[in-house]
Amino acid sequence: MWKDLNEFSPTLTPTVSNVDTIKQNIFNLFSTKPKERIFRPDYGLNVEDWLFTPAQPATLILKNTMIETINRYEPRIAVDFSKSSIVPDVSNHSFSITIVFYLVGDENSEQFQISGIFTPN
Repeated sequence: MWKDLNEFSPTLTPTVSNVDTIKQNIFNLFSTKPKERIFRPDYGLNVEDWLFTPAQPATLILKNTMIETINRYEPRIAVDFSKSSIVPDVSNHSFSITIVFYLVGDENSEQFQISGIFTPN
């Protein structure tokens, strides 16, 4: 269905396909700070800003912001809010983030997941 350049390991495979393109786009969305892209200044989710805020209130706000941002920039998927999670690690100033999603328009879509740990650069 979809094909894109492989940004993570282009020497192994020059392109990624289908769900891997979506996972790559979500990773890019999370690792891009707003105003970092000149022609799309609102693109991105600054996860780093949340790393040093109090964990409990920030977790729910970040989860809501994350879902809104994904819905705005990745219309090919529907995020399952109840199965997605953010777990703060206060001692290491990091978040463990898991996004569970389905493909929009595909009645038989299986559940997909992308996970990662976000720490300050």
